[in-house]
Amino acid sequence: MIKSVNNYYIEDLIKKDANFYYSIPKYQREYTWGPQQWKDIYDDILENDLGYFIGSIICINNTNDVCNVQELEIVDGQQRLTTLTLLLVAIYNKLKANRDKLNDDNVDEITFLRKSINCKGSPNGLILVPQIQNYNYDDYLLVMAENDLVKTAKKVKNWGNRRIAKCYRYFLFRLERDMEEAGEKAIDILLEIRNKVSKAVLVKIEVGSHSEAYTLFESLNR
Repeated sequence: MIKSVNNYYIEDLIKKDANFYYSIPKYQREYTWGPQQWKDIYDDILENDLGYFIGSIICINNTNDVCNVQELEIVDGQQRLTTLTLLLVAIYNKLKANRDKLNDDNVDEITFLRKSINCKGSPNGLILVPQIQNYNYDDYLLVMAENDLVKTAKKVKNWGNRRIAKCYRYFLFRLERDMEEAGEKAIDILLEIRNKVSKAVLVKIEVGSHSEAYTLFESLNR
């Protein structure tokens, strides 16, 4: 049974001081998106108006009565959700690097983003807990550690050659290029990108069980 279907801005799905986090179960494949998907999602968000629809996620609420923080298990949408969080971390990186150029109103964006990516009560202290296959979990934590979003992370051989690290660096490159092309308006462009990502729209579908999730997934992908 579908429990809820709602449109959400990214800033509401990945939000400051959230009382929920997303988990990717072990049975799912590793992160597989590559340059074309990274380019598509970046270009689509930037080239369209605020509120641009970028897809859906299907999740199961695994929260029990003891927990204060809800665990939302992602059955479909881990590629998109992982990519979006890496894009937000890249934006966070650029905002921090340009802190001295932000005015008093905009400097709060740094704290806001940090508190959106972090989540007190999740197993890793982050809004997203990736699955562990092929170093996904370790690679993701290393990106976060590079940005001081987690205190420590296990250093894994060949980290930079895998997709999570490459995705993060791709977004850093795109942001750097867009800011460079904007010249004196570099900060304005960065803040505009941040706003467009925040106001992109995802549909979150919450179901009651795995069997219901798979049935829905198959019907949506026929």
